Amino acid sequence: MIKINRLFFMQVHLILATFIFPIILMFLITGALYTLGVRGNYDTQVYPLKLSTPLPKDNEVLTALITKELENLNLSPPTGEARNKSTDERIELEWRGAALRVTLASTPLSTEATLTVQKASLYKRLIELHTANGAPAFRIYAIVLAVSLFILLVTGFIMALQLPKYRKLTLYSTLTGMAVFILMVVTG
Repeated sequence: MIKINRLFFMQVHLILATFIFPIILMFLITGALYTLGVRGNYDTQVYPLKLSTPLPKDNEVLTALITKELENLNLSPPTGEARNKSTDERIELEWRGAALRVTLASTPLSTEATLTVQKASLYKRLIELHTANGAPAFRIYAIVLAVSLFILLVTGFIMALQLPKYRKLTLYSTLTGMAVFILMVVTG
């Protein structure tokens, strides 16, 4: 039988726990406050735009126009993805990031458009990161968090099972936690 090195698991557990502590704290605080209805806010500015031709539904043209207008306002483009929400009656591109949300909108034949620029408060920015509206790098960081949490759970479980004194408590707590989870999902 393979002997599990307890010291190795303790070191992995310690390194991961301390490394992910800041992001865990952010997720805990924003998740709890969001659940209580605290959503954060934006400073919103609406800019009318005169166009030489009506807006197309093309993402590249729309994001280029938004980028140019943001440069004129001394703002960087949002870090997230742009979503084209255009219909037959309306041309609309929404571009979101953690710090900035921008919407360009017009009607198909109009030579006027509106650019809505929403700057997130610090707390709203954290909420946007929590809900995966940040830069791709932050999304990777969040995936590292998820993997790290899984490893923390596994290493903690293994270390607890290694101690005869805590083996029963670990198993009972695990089974109780699973039962409560299933109950919450079913009664949801």
